[in-house]
Formats: sequence, C-alpha cells, structure tokens
Amino acid sequence: MIAGFTLGASITPAEWGLASRPKNQTPAKRAHSHHIKPEDITMLRTFPTPISRLASAVRHLLLPAVVLAAAACDNPTEPIRANPRPSLALTAPTGKGQILFTSGSFDSQQFVVDPVTMNVVQQTSGPDYHSVGAWSVDYTKITFSKGLWGGLWTMDADGTNETQVLAMPQEVRSSVFSPDGKYIAFIANVPDPQVHTVELATGVIKQLTNLTGLGLRISWSFDGKKLLFTKEKGGIGNLFTIAPDGTGLKQITKCVKVYCNDGQFSPDGTQIAFIYGGQVATIMANGANMQLVTSAADPQPHYPSWSPKGDRLAYERYAINQHDIWIVDLGSGATTPVVTSRVDDTTPSWSR
Repeated sequence: MIAGFTLGASITPAEWGLASRPKNQTPAKRAHSHHIKPEDITMLRTFPTPISRLASAVRHLLLPAVVLAAAACDNPTEPIRANPRPSLALTAPTGKGQILFTSGSFDSQQFVVDPVTMNVVQQTSGPDYHSVGAWSVDYTKITFSKGLWGGLWTMDADGTNETQVLAMPQEVRSSVFSPDGKYIAFIANVPDPQVHTVELATGVIKQLTNLTGLGLRISWSFDGKKLLFTKEKGGIGNLFTIAPDGTGLKQITKCVKVYCNDGQFSPDGTQIAFIYGGQVATIMANGANMQLVTSAADPQPHYPSWSPKGDRLAYERYAINQHDIWIVDLGSGATTPVVTSRVDDTTPSWSR
C-alpha cells in the first residue's frame, strides 16, 4: 500500500499530487508511417522493470532520429499486410459505437475506429505516449494514462481538453469511469499494482486493495456496485470483484490449469468477457456458464471489449509480430479484422 496511508482511507489531492491542468489539443495526423517494428520496444502491457523505464527515458532522444530516417524512404523489405492501415481522418467521430484503441510502439497514441466504415481518427499527439484509454458511459469523456510517470488523465471524446486528474510517481496501468461519471477506478503501482478510486469532484483517492499479483485491467459493473480485476497466484490468473468501498472481495473464475485475465463486464452487467487460456470467453457475472468465443486457431487474443448491444466483442489479436484489433460475433462466431496496421494496435474500448 501507499506508505503512510491506511487501506481504504481517503487520500487528499495534495497528498497524492492531484492536478487540474487543462491542455487543449486538437487531433493531428502523423506526418508519416514510421515503419517501427513492434518487437523493438513495446511499452504496453510491460511491467515497469529498470530496462523498460530506461527505454521510456531514452525513446524521447531516439524518436526524432527514427522519424527522420523513416520519412526518408519506405522499407522495401517490410511485408505488405492483407489489410493495410486505413487513412487517418482529421475529423472527430460523429456517432456512438466507436472503438477506442492504443496504437504505436515508440510513441503510442489514442485512436478511434468506426467498426462499420473502418475510418480511423487519431485523438492524441505529442511526445508522451497516451495509452489504455476507456470511454465514459455517456461517450463524452475518455480516461487514459500518459507517459510512464505522467499519471491519470481525461480528455473530451474528440481528443481535446486533455486534463491531468492525478500526478503519480508510478505507472497507471488502466482506468475506467464509474457508471455515474463521478469516479475513476484505476490500477497503479504503489509500488505493486493495486486498485484505487478517485472522486473527480473532490480529488479524494482510496486504495481498495493490498494484494499481490494484480493484472493490467480494471472494469466497473453497470450498476456501479463491483469492480473487476485479475489476480495471479502460483502462475495462474483468476478474475475477482470488489466493492468500490474496498469490501466484499470475491473470486469469480475458478481457473486451475489455464490463465484467466482481462475481464470486462457486459453493458447490462449480466456477463463478463475475458481471456480463458488464450481464447476469448464469456461467463455469467456470478461465475456460471463459461462459453468459449474464439478457437485455439485465433492467435493470442487479449482485452475483449463489449459492443453497445452486447452481441459482439472487439479484441486485441497478436499475429506476425504485431497486435491488431478484431471483432467476433457472439452469435455466429465469425471474426472480422478492423485495424491491422504496421504498428501495435492494442487495448480496444468500445463506446456505449
């Protein structure tokens, strides 16, 4: 837990470095496709080791040179993807149902894609990476983490009005708005990953857990009564829930021989989508009736996200040394590529 604080106790903004520094930024397209291979440096879903922190520190020094080199000429040896990266529009999304995702290896940013038209819009730009975004329930705000030590941020749905909610000395792994929009739950390293909430009106922060082996993702139930996260023990991950006041810790999955993680509540709160032993699966919110959604032939899926109607799932798919965004239809089982670029596309969040 945080040194000097009691588990479940309120922490004042001054004690944790709450900030409110709006920074208006309009979406800007990238100057060029950088042709950066994701195996070079992949910051997303990486534990904050000394090597990863060193990589984060030096990437700002290396990036200008990389951009200049990439702009000079395309790499003729780079394989051509079956689904090349869509053109980046400069207009904000016009309707609901957009999929927010993180894209990039060196300089990851937030993008949205329309799953019908496949139109991609870049939402953020700048030297610090913007990662692991999530929509508010009313589709007006996005919460995300910025930089390795940049803390917790929000912005408007069109990518403007970036505002730092919380300055932190450690990495924010993921965040999610409460259904009423008054709180953000997040997982941050203090120094080990723990679940916290922050009240946006007052800046009061509560640390809800003091556990080991917590995973990357946090999800909030539709009724606002439960937070969902992964906890690992003995090399096996399982899904757990806890109340927003830090009580009622409960194990949902009973995975023994396979790893279960990356859970998200469905829009109506009755089901959970998650990863079961390397496949996308669903389960009832009480832990009953587990159903596999993808097959073993679908390579290394992660981070399933429910569609507004609860009939499809967007997910992150790893193939040919990169991550792409795909959709699976829960009725037919059919899978469809949505974003398959030449950089990592990860952590989809489907707006309601």
